[in-house]
Amino acid sequence: MNNLILYLMDAYVLKSLSVPLVVTVLLSACAPKWEPPAGYRGGILLAADIPSQVSVKKGDTVYAIARRYNVTMKSIIAQNKLEPPYILFAGQDLLLVPPLIHVISRGTRSTVYHASMA
Repeated sequence: MNNLILYLMDAYVLKSLSVPLVVTVLLSACAPKWEPPAGYRGGILLAADIPSQVSVKKGDTVYAIARRYNVTMKSIIAQNKLEPPYILFAGQDLLLVPPLIHVISRGTRSTVYHASMA
């Protein structure tokens, strides 16, 4: 009698687990192959189109460079240890920290979050 109960319980467990397992396997076979984009670092995209170093041109300001390369003024100031009043000189090299971008995948809201590394 005990063996029969164990057999019926095992059959029930197998049956209840087999349907989700089969569905999962079938659906995973239909999924497209995912190729990570350039700059992918485990859930975070680094803005690959932003150089890591720029040379200051005549008339440039921290604000203008931040706008041009889509980085924060705070990150430029911190990365280059600039002091107020943040005067830049033509030919001066500045290090830029590209912003971290995480794009929410399909099935959720399509929002882009930016996080500064400074």
